[in-house]
Amino acid sequence: MVRDDARPSHPGRKHDSRQGNLRVSEALWSAFGAGTVFGLSGGFSPGPLLVLVISETMRHGVRAGIMVAITPLLTDLPVMVVAVVLLNQLSHFEMLLGGISLAGAMFLMRIGWLSLKTAGVMPAEANLEPHSLGTRMMTNYLNPSMYLFWFTVGAPFLMRSSWSDPWPALIFTFSFYISIVGAKSLVAFGVGRSSRLTEGIWYHRIMQLLGIFLIGFSFLFVKDGLGYFGLI
Repeated sequence: MVRDDARPSHPGRKHDSRQGNLRVSEALWSAFGAGTVFGLSGGFSPGPLLVLVISETMRHGVRAGIMVAITPLLTDLPVMVVAVVLLNQLSHFEMLLGGISLAGAMFLMRIGWLSLKTAGVMPAEANLEPHSLGTRMMTNYLNPSMYLFWFTVGAPFLMRSSWSDPWPALIFTFSFYISIVGAKSLVAFGVGRSSRLTEGIWYHRIMQLLGIFLIGFSFLFVKDGLGYFGLI
């Protein structure tokens, strides 16, 4: 009689298990990489909120700049939830999702191209009083790039990465917020030391590198869009 623990295991099962673990690992790293790149790009890219970070830091110190830097934690989450819920309701309309994916690809290509051409960021004229929380939030809510990102890039990526496992979506969200807040906070610290930091060569080089990554991610969205249209 052969003992159960002496029986050889089926080699195919081990192979399938390794493949499954590899796919999970790739999905997690892909989510982490995408969240980090998108967050850093959003954090360093010139825009109303970054200008506010710089100007508040120059007027009132690093702490005031960091208070502006954490604004996406308050403003982006509701928009992200609404975008995911709406797109989930439209999940059966593949042609529409294909159009959204292609729109996301064009958005990524555009901000990637603008990142390659970024020269620097100039702060606004000085005011006497720090901006209120409401003003900081309204500055971000009135920025159309936030809505374009979540409805054409962020929410589609979250839906695609979390069909069978919620961890990639959680890692994407966590890495995105850490990166976007961290990038803006880093700018605040840098401007606190030198007001000309965002006009230097290092800022230009970082934006160029992020631009290349963004354009690379845009091709993934093109692939998804063509897939929804049944072209590939």
